Amino acid sequence: MDKIIALVSAAPSTTDKRDDNFTDRLNNRYTVVLLVASAVLISANMYVGSPITCWAPVHFTGSHTKFANSYCWVKNTYYLPWENNVPYEGEQREVVPYYQWIPFILLGQAIMFYLPKVFWNGLNQKVGVDADNILASAYTFTNAEKEGRKDNILMLITNQLHRVFTAKTNKYYKGFRCNIKDLAFKLCSICACGTRYGNYLSILYIFSKVLYIVNVVGQLFMLNGILATEYDIYGIELLGHLIRGSDWTEAPHVAFPRVTFCDFKIRRLGNIHRYTLQCLLPINMYNEKIYCFLWFWFVAIAAVTFFDLVTWLGRYFSHKEKVTFISKHLVFIKTAKDRDYYMDQVGDFVGNYLKQDGVFLLRLIGQNTNSVTVTDITCKMWDKWNVWKDEQEKKKRSEFDSVDGSPPSSPSSSGEDTMKKPPLEEYPSEKEPLTNDSFV
Repeated sequence: MDKIIALVSAAPSTTDKRDDNFTDRLNNRYTVVLLVASAVLISANMYVGSPITCWAPVHFTGSHTKFANSYCWVKNTYYLPWENNVPYEGEQREVVPYYQWIPFILLGQAIMFYLPKVFWNGLNQKVGVDADNILASAYTFTNAEKEGRKDNILMLITNQLHRVFTAKTNKYYKGFRCNIKDLAFKLCSICACGTRYGNYLSILYIFSKVLYIVNVVGQLFMLNGILATEYDIYGIELLGHLIRGSDWTEAPHVAFPRVTFCDFKIRRLGNIHRYTLQCLLPINMYNEKIYCFLWFWFVAIAAVTFFDLVTWLGRYFSHKEKVTFISKHLVFIKTAKDRDYYMDQVGDFVGNYLKQDGVFLLRLIGQNTNSVTVTDITCKMWDKWNVWKDEQEKKKRSEFDSVDGSPPSSPSSSGEDTMKKPPLEEYPSEKEPLTNDSFV
């Protein structure tokens, strides 16, 4: 048990990747370490101690007893309740087939818990931005002490994000303009998946959480066949025995029986002698405790992961929630005189620039660093978006004027700029440092 505690306590430092949240780490890190530590503990008791001891007849010598123990360990034993008679040859028996394979079963379960992380890490770079690198850079930015180094890292992060966001957006539309093509694109951005719609990372991440749930629930039912018992209700049955005060180790159906029987034949002087031995499986005492704990752990993991999946689905489909999240990290909005104007701009900033993946990355950065880091990156992206937006508007006006043949119009004469903008002093100053009081 001390080995398990030591390995689990070392789980937070088993990887340098910071591309997930705590729920994901419960699945792909803590659970994996727990299963591997359990496999090590069972293997140590299996190969160092005596995993099985059979009560041999009196006339058995030491070599006979050793042979019987080895044979029954390799050949499997069967469970028989005390009120039942020993079956005759050929009659059906409740064989216990798993105890030799428990370490390998635990390692296989650990691999299955890690596969969704492999799926997420292997495909999240296909969007054109290295999400792992972005999140690692954000973590480095949070821990950097020198101001110059922090500025360089922040510039690197925002430049990478800006390149991806602008590559996804071919044109910038301001004001209320809606046609069939735009409407179809908006609908596709919710239902379809791809870098063009700006939701590739979000859907991929949500799908990885679905894989986590399928894995943990599937393992509960998969162990029914492997352990030859109804493991999906194992914890409930165990609690029922505890409440009734009965001994579950002697129930008609025991998941991990400690006393079993073994049949084998020996050819002696041309005659075949059949023996039925009663065997003790001390290893099942450890298996029972481990899988009892794992049942409650799996149920808790399934519940937490399902709640986390529902939370991310709500964030994905709610545009208002995304606007609220971004506006909390644009610190100047709280003190702006024309707050409604800025909130409209935030909706535009989220819908046409950041999109699903941009907000998703900022959320993931916040869950792996802190609010100050998210605020710094969001404000920097806001500045880059305003510059890029003005460039797109100028380019659009110049293209329109070249086709129309009229002289280029000034920004003040453009109909799109008739909206009154707030005074310049309301825009955030780049020289003002961000403090914790700015977004409390």
